[in-house]
Amino acid sequence: MQLIKKTIETFISRIWYGQGVASRAAALLLSPLSIIYRSIADENKRKALANRVDDLPIKTIVIGNITAGGTGKTPLLIAVAKQLASKGWSPGIISRGHGGLYLKGEALATRVQLDSDPFWVGDEPVLIAQALQTMPVVVCPRRIEAVALLLKDTDCNIILSDDGLQHYALPRDIEVVLIDAARGFGNQKLLPAGPLREPIERLKDSDIVIFNGQPSPQLKATVAQYPLANYSISMAVDSLRSIDSSGLVSNDLSQLNRYSVIHLVAGIGHPERFFNAIHLLLSDNENAPEVIEHAYPDHHCYKESDLKFPQHDGNEAIVMTAKDAVKCAGFINNPLPLYAVDVSARFEPSDTALIDAICSQLVN
Repeated sequence: MQLIKKTIETFISRIWYGQGVASRAAALLLSPLSIIYRSIADENKRKALANRVDDLPIKTIVIGNITAGGTGKTPLLIAVAKQLASKGWSPGIISRGHGGLYLKGEALATRVQLDSDPFWVGDEPVLIAQALQTMPVVVCPRRIEAVALLLKDTDCNIILSDDGLQHYALPRDIEVVLIDAARGFGNQKLLPAGPLREPIERLKDSDIVIFNGQPSPQLKATVAQYPLANYSISMAVDSLRSIDSSGLVSNDLSQLNRYSVIHLVAGIGHPERFFNAIHLLLSDNENAPEVIEHAYPDHHCYKESDLKFPQHDGNEAIVMTAKDAVKCAGFINNPLPLYAVDVSARFEPSDTALIDAICSQLVN
């Protein structure tokens, strides 16, 4: 099953982002389904807006994207929440809890604790809660109910929604659209022929665009058609954390060079970004270890057996994303040491420009 999922994901990615004749032909064949998708999405949007009550007693910021797959929303949300707190705000976080098993039940609004089970409430909400510590995090597929719980049980004075750009039942004061600068909008077609959840013109209704990475001139020109403030972020590797009872943290990732083989594990929307970042860090050493990549579907529910890889000489380690690590922290029987790489979003050119822009819109 795992191999089938990975094969399908690879095939779809080639259609969405490939430049060859075969990719364009496959996208053309899927285009009738995109018409159906847009019709259903437009109707759902119309119903949600017709029933939406826009008088929330609290400011709300939605951080999302118009493409399927990972763009780096979670690190960005964490960075924005910390910066807003430094400006005197008290953020509360809401999330759908994608991948959480609680979604199979009644899915009532649920407060996420630092030790919540990521398999139950979702991996990203637990990662956010652990990164922000004292800031409240609530999951619910009906985000307005998550807001209600925050208003009832906490003293937060601003809401940050992790994703939810297309969740039109939720009122919002500011929309932040994050774009993966490396992949852009792909073939610019709607699902399933392309990666777009909504047409590119959706940007005209948003407030801020953020590029994850440096966009190409073509991508910048596409976004420049819309009168939006735009900024760039980069993902910086902060530390290497041991996933064991010691929880040792090191800011020196060069210690990985003492291993002969590194198994890289990523169950995120765009695993290649993580793989490339670690390759780049290790390549500085002429005796860099051999790197073996293991990509899993986004929000993968790990079992210990998933991390039992064939060993070569025993001098090996497993390195994974922080999002994967929250689901593997209890794995104590693996013969190889487990590490998590912590990353953070860095604003360019400064940490203050984006936050100042957001704060100025909040007071208007």
